[in-house]
Amino acid sequence: MRRATPDGRSTTIDDISKPHSPEAYAPEHRVADVILVLDALEIDRAHFWGYSMGGRVGFDLEVYCRERLLSLVLGGAHPFGTQPNLAWAEQLRQGMPAFLAAKEAAISALPRELLDRWLANDPEALAAAALADRPSLEADMSSAYLPTLIYCGERDFAYEGARRAAEVMPNATFAGLPGLDHNGVVVAPEVVVPHARTFLASLAASQVA
Repeated sequence: MRRATPDGRSTTIDDISKPHSPEAYAPEHRVADVILVLDALEIDRAHFWGYSMGGRVGFDLEVYCRERLLSLVLGGAHPFGTQPNLAWAEQLRQGMPAFLAAKEAAISALPRELLDRWLANDPEALAAAALADRPSLEADMSSAYLPTLIYCGERDFAYEGARRAAEVMPNATFAGLPGLDHNGVVVAPEVVVPHARTFLASLAASQVA
């Protein structure tokens, strides 16, 4: 399967890999990868749920390909510009164990299952992703009309940006999660899922009405 990406390049579902170039992780390329998956599954429109890096991809989808979406559930992220994370890239180049030790020291511990999944990643690819530019989408947020739930731990470094995004997006709801940091939200589905269920139920009810 082949399609043109938002920046005009041509790619196929088989091209999705783990490149080591920061340019490969530009927002439009990440969006194109999501659309390739939808096309491969023959899904015209979908609800998108993303956390952290996936949350930022969700904001990019709203800007580049909102016609392929029904709603967004975005956690631990915001649409405002961030600088390349040089510290993370350097830690990743020392290997996944070194990176995870620094990540847990700076934020909080992760369960063994998640650590094992992290350890299976390509650190050079993640370093390239950390160095990718993430330009601000602030100018686009006032016209971001998709139904959106944004959630974030109150101890998360992304909290203020996530809360502000919900304020400027015309159809967004915000859920602050007390006492949780960026890692803590990942291991607290019992806190997150009720917010998502309420949000999706409200969408279903509005469609019936």
